[in-house]
Amino acid sequence: MLNIPGSGLICLTNDSPKIFVYYIPTLGNAPKWCTFLDNITEELEEKPADTVYDDYKFLTLKELDTLGLSHLIGSDLLRAYMHGYFMDIRLYNQAKSVAEPFAFAEYRKQKLRAKIDLKREKSRVPLPIVPTVNKELAEKLLHDEGDFIVNKK
Repeated sequence: MLNIPGSGLICLTNDSPKIFVYYIPTLGNAPKWCTFLDNITEELEEKPADTVYDDYKFLTLKELDTLGLSHLIGSDLLRAYMHGYFMDIRLYNQAKSVAEPFAFAEYRKQKLRAKIDLKREKSRVPLPIVPTVNKELAEKLLHDEGDFIVNKK
């Protein structure tokens, strides 16, 4: 390991013909011949402003009409963005529950139906498929396998 004095550049040797070179900014500045590393480090250290709308839901004009919220256009509750609007997620959830009061009941029915279908699939016993080629051998193997399972229990 070689640390270039006064810089954060480290050279490591290993069992390959190449030498690994690493830049660690906490050890020091980059050498004068590669100042671009300092620029890259400064850019990475700058924290970007949080412009992510995590607590907002994006809605188009059509979706606003279906929820009955088109009268809110131009108010502080909607933020215009490109071809739609951002709305606070809590307001969206309230509006959706008012616009579709039976949505939860339908969701619950779908989940229940899916569970029942899954139980039905599990309860079916698959029939062994006998091939058309070497039919006698396949039947014998299936019969022997069935005897093995019965004897094993």
